[in-house]
Amino acid sequence: MEDEYAQSELPSLSLGLFGHPGSGRRTLLEALQRALTARGWGTLRHAPPLATSTPSRLGNPSRTITNRLHVTGRTAARRYLWSVLPTASKQVDRFLAGLEMVEAGVLVISAEDGVMPETRAQARLAAYMGVRDWVVVVTKLELVEEDEELLELIEVDARELLNDSGARGDEAVIVYTSAARVLAAPADHDSRAFRALLRTLEACDALPMPAREREAPLWMAIESALAQPRRAAHDKPRTWVAGRVRQGALTPGASVELLGGGVAWPGRVIELRSTGSARQRVRAGEPAEVLLEGEGDNLEDPALDRVHVVCAPGSARARDRMFVEVQVLLPDALDPDTRYREGLQATLHIHATKVACVVAYERSFPPPATTLQHWIWLDVPIVSEPGDRFLLREKDEVVAYGRVIEATRPWVP
Repeated sequence: MEDEYAQSELPSLSLGLFGHPGSGRRTLLEALQRALTARGWGTLRHAPPLATSTPSRLGNPSRTITNRLHVTGRTAARRYLWSVLPTASKQVDRFLAGLEMVEAGVLVISAEDGVMPETRAQARLAAYMGVRDWVVVVTKLELVEEDEELLELIEVDARELLNDSGARGDEAVIVYTSAARVLAAPADHDSRAFRALLRTLEACDALPMPAREREAPLWMAIESALAQPRRAAHDKPRTWVAGRVRQGALTPGASVELLGGGVAWPGRVIELRSTGSARQRVRAGEPAEVLLEGEGDNLEDPALDRVHVVCAPGSARARDRMFVEVQVLLPDALDPDTRYREGLQATLHIHATKVACVVAYERSFPPPATTLQHWIWLDVPIVSEPGDRFLLREKDEVVAYGRVIEATRPWVP
């Protein structure tokens, strides 16, 4: 089957499908495939990520990815990578790592269930990490028999959720459909449910396109990685890494560096893919799977449990502290030992990685939902730039979210 995504030169946009288990996200993707085929735009193509392991952080062993779904396709205007992420309430680390692939969101709500707690958790985490633009799809209309009052309540609830999370809820297009009815009558292109799917695609085409820094030096966060075993001791180390190129471009033969966690590993691009298809160039905004080989005299295996960025040699530096602006979320009712304070030990989630850190703040117990500026000390150096967004978690709770203002004290290998 021809890869419509890899072969097209249309602008690319990565969308995350958010919703509770049973909301109908995968059924919606199947129905969208019918709509794409009917319009002559090809079909959706399953493009699973590098089916390997997620780079471990904080000493945790790598684990195989088995439940993240990537699907590609195109309309007449754009190419899309649709991602169905794992459950945020049970696999929050993988969920947050998967957000690195997401630029805009599709909130999938079952008309029968409404906005469930898992849906709220996913939408909030995504919005905190910078997903601002959304399309809302209310599915399973066949189960509520067009209950107008119920649908109106769902719309109000969805917009309120997005607005309260810092996203653009008032601007979100809301589409009502029944994916099951489309799949039951695939030849009926005049049905309300089918026309609603076309409106969903039109709404995605109308989402703002992120700025692409294609002339800037290469920068890509590593979402998943796998080292290849060596056949002989003198063979150069090789490793696969996957992610979404944030700026610049990747080409076969290019020299790169793996950075993070006190590691600087020089390498060279041996093979380049995007959504499983071989490519000669992957540009900013596009997903990439890259086979790297140690360059020059480098015979060391990369520390995949520590590196988290692929970049152009010498273009970035890992740092062990950041000056940040955060929005504190903890309410007063919680135990004072867990509230936001000087010396709080938390986990920082940034890009597709996480690292232990300490909050350096001169006052104790700020009131909830307060915007603060302070330093964060990191256990291991990471690559960060002004404007990067992050989450802080403590005892499995999100205590704050924010952005980097300044990154200082570069780590020198």
